[in-house]
Amino acid sequence: MPVRKPVLDPPFNVVRASHVELGVCDLARSRGFYVDCLGLLVTDETADAIYLRGVEERNHHSIVLHQSTEPTARALGFKLASEEDLDRAAFWFGRMNLPVSFPELPHQGRTLRTADIFGMPLDLYFRMEQAERVLQKYATYRGARIQRIDHLNCFTPDVQASYDFYADIGFRLTEYTETDDTDPQLWAVWLHRKGNVHDLAFTNGSGPRLHHIGVWTASALDILNICDVMATSGFLANMERGPGRHAARALTAAPAPARAGDSRIEAARVGRASRIERATIPDDDPGVFVRPYVLPEQRARLVAGVGAGR
Repeated sequence: MPVRKPVLDPPFNVVRASHVELGVCDLARSRGFYVDCLGLLVTDETADAIYLRGVEERNHHSIVLHQSTEPTARALGFKLASEEDLDRAAFWFGRMNLPVSFPELPHQGRTLRTADIFGMPLDLYFRMEQAERVLQKYATYRGARIQRIDHLNCFTPDVQASYDFYADIGFRLTEYTETDDTDPQLWAVWLHRKGNVHDLAFTNGSGPRLHHIGVWTASALDILNICDVMATSGFLANMERGPGRHAARALTAAPAPARAGDSRIEAARVGRASRIERATIPDDDPGVFVRPYVLPEQRARLVAGVGAGR
């Protein structure tokens, strides 16, 4: 189970997790969940797509909802540091025999559409249209008062292979879990680019699948408030995991009652201080949990993909 030293001179420079494009079966119902309940702002809206952002965000969107025949993650978006990095990324993915295309996407500049080794769809870009930051326009705050996107959490059929792939392009490990076997294997990894706890996490399970989108709230009280909002606005059944110490205070909810194929939103205030320190100190070793914090029966369900978001 090799845990590697970070690659400090990657082939191209990823800045952070930026956005997610989701396919949803009921666009109006999803709007009710993401906008009316959670409080995300609508930057733009068409007959078959809604572009959303948090109150602190200048980027045009951090979540895009598309009308679809089935729930799906269409793309995980990452911002690069420059147009030159975009060209370097296209060369690197092409050399790895992975897909390379530059589709025209609304509200984004030149965007590289590709995939990782397991087929997880990735969009890499440098420029995006800017919107007004409404951080100090407090009358616009609703629901969980979501500030910004924080991280993406995915299932992978091979945690070691996913870790190796993203480590090669500069993602750095902050924490991991390993099995309690004689020869321990990676069970989950938390990887970062922007110096926080993580931009991207992988857990062992049927995949590739997007499990949840992590978003940042203004305070821990917002997590409690959104529980009340969900309980009184028709979304109580969508609450999968109530507030807990997973990230100081965190709530996990799905736009439809959780089932295989659904993605989730995790609203959180802050990660553990030890994890933040490891993310920003180059010579610190990643933290390890000796045993995965899932029960054996949960482990079997995860591997089988039961209850996992696509």
